[in-house]
Amino acid sequence: MGVAETRSAAHLAYGQAFRQLRREKGISQERLAGLAGLDRTYVSGIERGERNPSLANLLRLAATLEVGLPDVAARADAIAEACSERDSRPAHRHPISFALERSAVALKGLNRVAGPITEDDAEDILHDATRLVAELIETLTLFERQAGYRTGVLNELERVFERLDQQWQRVLADGAHGSTRR
Repeated sequence: MGVAETRSAAHLAYGQAFRQLRREKGISQERLAGLAGLDRTYVSGIERGERNPSLANLLRLAATLEVGLPDVAARADAIAEACSERDSRPAHRHPISFALERSAVALKGLNRVAGPITEDDAEDILHDATRLVAELIETLTLFERQAGYRTGVLNELERVFERLDQQWQRVLADGAHGSTRR
């Protein structure tokens, strides 16, 4: 069985919008599918932009996530706007490049549409940002080594990682003492 293709930029943008909303709610694909009365593989295909869901199923997913379809559309528009630059690039890129782009697109516009950040959310975001910067450092190190190209940003990224990691270690230490306040 081959890899399924994205139907269109709009399918991908809506799929990513639903994925972001699902993750923000802390719901697995399987749980979302069950609550919406859909198959998990169908929901997965929607999130990857490979399925062409009916309006009824889009409304089901939005209702299950407790958002309006216009909210999903606004988020999808922000994602699509970020993706528009990609159209001028070659379709077949290295998987690392594609993963970096998807990460950037997934983050695009979240500061405008995400709800308030709780203390638990802040801790999760700090932890995930630390991991993301660590992965970016590892990826750029590999890139520089294999491509023979110096980006000139690794030292700065390593300093950012150190600061994030120090903050994360403080959160862990505070949590070990019964408090998560910083």
